[in-house]
Amino acid sequence: MTIRCRTLFLVTVAVSALAPARALERIETTGEGALRMAAKLIEEGGYGEAEAILRTLAAGDPATLDMRKVDLLAAKIAVERGRMEEAARILTALVEYDPGDWRLRYELAHVLMTDRRDRAAERQLKEILRQAPPREVTARVRQDLKTIDERRVVRLSFRAAAAPSTNINQATDAETFELFGYLPAALDDEARRQSGVGASYALAGALTPTLAPGVQGHVAARGRHLDYEGEGFDQITGGVEAGLRLNAAGKVSGLAAASYEQRYFAGEAYSTSAGGRLALSRPLGRRLRLGGEVAAAKVTYEEQSDRDGPVFSIGINATAILTNRLRFVSSLAATREATQAESLSNSQYSLMAGLDAALPFRLMLGLYPQATYRRFDKAAAVYGERREDVTAEMAASLSVRGLRLRGFVPALSYRYTDNDSTVELFDYQSHSVDMGVSRSF
Repeated sequence: MTIRCRTLFLVTVAVSALAPARALERIETTGEGALRMAAKLIEEGGYGEAEAILRTLAAGDPATLDMRKVDLLAAKIAVERGRMEEAARILTALVEYDPGDWRLRYELAHVLMTDRRDRAAERQLKEILRQAPPREVTARVRQDLKTIDERRVVRLSFRAAAAPSTNINQATDAETFELFGYLPAALDDEARRQSGVGASYALAGALTPTLAPGVQGHVAARGRHLDYEGEGFDQITGGVEAGLRLNAAGKVSGLAAASYEQRYFAGEAYSTSAGGRLALSRPLGRRLRLGGEVAAAKVTYEEQSDRDGPVFSIGINATAILTNRLRFVSSLAATREATQAESLSNSQYSLMAGLDAALPFRLMLGLYPQATYRRFDKAAAVYGERREDVTAEMAASLSVRGLRLRGFVPALSYRYTDNDSTVELFDYQSHSVDMGVSRSF
């Protein structure tokens, strides 16, 4: 008796013993036929009968049958019976045997997600993206990564970078500037940077416990330190936010939260902001996501009380996956600052349109140009004319997909800003380069 005939005989005996009602069904005279019968039994809930067939096949000659198919069905039975650890062990062995098969890796990732082993699942999903699967698979993998990110209870991220900056504004060597040689004038915040190599550090953490199906709590804290060569220009920003997250798969998701932020210049308190925001987003198909946000805050300045007042903003944004290697992002926003001094009250309108592109050699490039127009309500008595600013910005980032240095992700970013004001005092240009590393825990 050949090996194939002996295998068929054992399979036939196992099926007859466990399922007499199925004994009359036609069994094909190949191992593949037995596999198909096992798969059908699994679909119908006959897990014990299917396992008996798989045990018989596993005892046969590997040369006559692809045993990976047997293992896949065994993993499926383990999943159906809730034995996730066993299913993960089987699929892990299959992936190690054939690491280039993204289908096996995707099965493993979903088992790990079901077993709430999100960090291990995230590693598998990111590896699938590096293997450049079909477009529809890429979209599903990105959605799975988003799901993992949304259901994390505790998140912590860190970033550190060297931050050389060149500021061409003539009036950035002090917090105030003597206009006409004797009138003190406050400088534009964005221009108050001294040239020189410095460093920046950022730390953020979030706690998002599940409160109900699709509803999570949200408590987040963040801090950032810009350490410039001139001590008088060091900037520290710290803030907290608390609220609720709504996560409805395939539907509207969002965040409603209250926030508090404190800013420091040169080690001294500069401004305080307290307010809240509401952000909503919704996918439109697999390739497009639209979002919007409204926010309001009361800002108080320590030494410039005429700048105190509410700030309101509203914006919309869109993210579109154009191809496997190209993503388009855009936003349109309007901001209103209603300060105590009418000459400082202003309205701003900004537009950003950018691209994230996957380049050869595993390079990832991001380009984000932005233009902002700001118009003040009334002319300041000192300047004699109403101030209007046009600010052009270009941000670019470059990283290598999959590159890790002891768990940290290195990246290079560049930002250029050109502010052109009708009041020349506020004209400035700046360049900054970040060569940094980041990591999420």
